[in-house]
Amino acid sequence: MNYTAHVTVGTATGIGVCIAAHQMGYHLSPVLVIVPAYIGSALPDIDHPKSHLGRRLKLISKLVSKTFGHRGFTHSLLFCCLVGWLLLQINQSIGVGAFFGILSHILLDMLTPFSKGVALLYPIRKRIGLFKA
Repeated sequence: MNYTAHVTVGTATGIGVCIAAHQMGYHLSPVLVIVPAYIGSALPDIDHPKSHLGRRLKLISKLVSKTFGHRGFTHSLLFCCLVGWLLLQINQSIGVGAFFGILSHILLDMLTPFSKGVALLYPIRKRIGLFKA
């Protein structure tokens, strides 16, 4: 999946979360959900130095790539929950937005045809994908 697809779906997910939360009586700030969902939807690809985010944060990207590989830790439920929880400590809307943005990225990569899948249950390194090569 590419950057544009990830951030488009991530943003749409953020909007959907805001609507669903409002209908359930939760009052989340739309801006503080949608912006972190947008950023979160690009964040897992920090593990690939040639990704949109990787080209902008080269040193961090190379370090994460060497340590975990592509579609490893940053494409796991552990990473998604850890980032979401950490940001939840700052602000509820930000944490929720980031969580769902990252989750949307992971799910899209699981749907990518002919990929090797993602390490969804990291540290278990078995790759999971719906159309695995």
